[in-house]
Amino acid sequence: MLRRLTLVVALVGAMAIFLVYERSRVTRAGYKISELSRDESKLVEEIRIHQVQVTRLRQPEFIKHQVETLRIDLMRAPEAEIVPVTASPSDAAE
Repeated sequence: MLRRLTLVVALVGAMAIFLVYERSRVTRAGYKISELSRDESKLVEEIRIHQVQVTRLRQPEFIKHQVETLRIDLMRAPEAEIVPVTASPSDAAE
């Protein structure tokens, strides 16, 4: 009888320890999820800010203002000369 009682107490104790261990793992996972969610929110906000900056930097008015402000000397590209391309004899054989 004492042996059975000892076995039952040991089994209940082991189950209690396992339950506490699993509960602590769930709690840690919850904290980790919360932390990752905050990180995601920060990154989404950073992406939004960068997209606004990119949109602003691509605007022709902004580019023109920067060229004038920085006094960048932009040269006009020379008119391109159009050269007709003819197939070479080795290309025609293929």
